[in-house]
Amino acid sequence: PILAHYAQRILRKPAVTVTNNIPNKPIEAPIVIAGFGRVGHRIGEILTMVNKPFVALDLDPAVVENERKNNQPVFYGDVCKPELLKSVGAANAKLMIISLNNIETTQTLVSTLRKTYPKMIIYVRGHNIEQCKKLRNLGASGVVSDNIEASIELAHLAMQTAGIDDYKNNRVLTEFRDKYHAKLNEK
Repeated sequence: PILAHYAQRILRKPAVTVTNNIPNKPIEAPIVIAGFGRVGHRIGEILTMVNKPFVALDLDPAVVENERKNNQPVFYGDVCKPELLKSVGAANAKLMIISLNNIETTQTLVSTLRKTYPKMIIYVRGHNIEQCKKLRNLGASGVVSDNIEASIELAHLAMQTAGIDDYKNNRVLTEFRDKYHAKLNEK
């Protein structure tokens, strides 16, 4: 009973308290980031470094509140809701970057975006080659496997430590990456 009481209080509490210069309602931007966890956050940091405006959406109220305190244009909501996508100007966005943890939601979003906005560029994070292939088949313009990129970077460091020269290191990793992407583009 006491936990239920606190849960109800949390649910009634507004998801975001705005104390900065970010508006309450989502803003339109040429880049929309779906999911502002560890990967989406880093993408946002990089875009900020090159002065590229973006708007981000996340379903975790704590992430939204924390990011808004840091003046990040992050808004709460379910990215699968058409009205939310419309409110951030998805129809006019140049691209959507999807960095969600839930693969089913990611697949639904890619499929919906492709049908609704056929010319939109959609970049997606997947976890493995099978997921990435499916996301490509659903309409993603580009996919990146977080497992493969982490593997490549760790292999790069290992080869450096093992004394393999930079030319060979880069050649081997480029060949590996090319083979991976060829597999990814197989039907």
